[in-house]
Amino acid sequence: MAFRIGSQGPEMWEECRKRGIAAIGYYTEDGGPIVGDCSKLTEDEYDEIWRRKDPKNTAGRASLRNVAYRMQIGDVIYAKQGPYIVGKGSVTSEYRYDPDILGGTEARWEHFVKVNWDTVFDPVNICLGSELTTVLRLSGDRLRKLEEAIAAASIRKSIETIVELDLDSLRAEEAFEKGGKKQRFTNYYERNPRLRAAAILHHGRRCQICDFDFGEVYGERGAGYIEVHHLRPVSSLVAETKIDPKTDMTVVCSNCHRMIHRRREKILSPEEMKKLIRRV
Repeated sequence: MAFRIGSQGPEMWEECRKRGIAAIGYYTEDGGPIVGDCSKLTEDEYDEIWRRKDPKNTAGRASLRNVAYRMQIGDVIYAKQGPYIVGKGSVTSEYRYDPDILGGTEARWEHFVKVNWDTVFDPVNICLGSELTTVLRLSGDRLRKLEEAIAAASIRKSIETIVELDLDSLRAEEAFEKGGKKQRFTNYYERNPRLRAAAILHHGRRCQICDFDFGEVYGERGAGYIEVHHLRPVSSLVAETKIDPKTDMTVVCSNCHRMIHRRREKILSPEEMKKLIRRV
């Protein structure tokens, strides 16, 4: 259902959402409503009045008919704004009539149903056809297409959230704020050539968590490669910290290293990581 006044007028979606309604209205050239309270008219009477007053506006007649005679409590309703589906809700009342339902706004719409609009909905860009119809009944391929698009948008949003958490964890791993100055102690220690060499010399080139060896899997290209992990929390480090590669560092594969740091609020220890590994 679209919520724009005319074809080029302002959008009333936010007003309808705030008031918990879905509203609509149609008027003759002299400004009067084409029909009044539809609850007092049979559907045949409604059609007769509309054909007499505005016979060419068949799309408007179908749209108001859908609100007044087709919508039922419990029906799912979607809000359309331009090329986007911007809202979703559930109809909570039968058709009602109130000329002041959108009082204080530019809209004079008086035909409406109450709607429990979802508080969170990610807009979906989709073309369902019949774009000039204000209230379009969805079924078959159109409904399936919309539901698939919403599901895809939800998956995409979930992935974007996970990616942002991962990036946030990487940023936290490499830097933290101390006294207003950004310092990179963990990154420095793990990439310091002397400390790195000493850690590998002591711990070897096999992941201390999952036992992965790059050389065994990737041959010559992977031979000798391993990542170094700093065991002490970033927040405990100061510039003068003395690092012992035997006790303060270990060696891990890239997968385990990423999983250790994946959650900023919970950096896992090698022992905790070992408990997570599923042997197959």
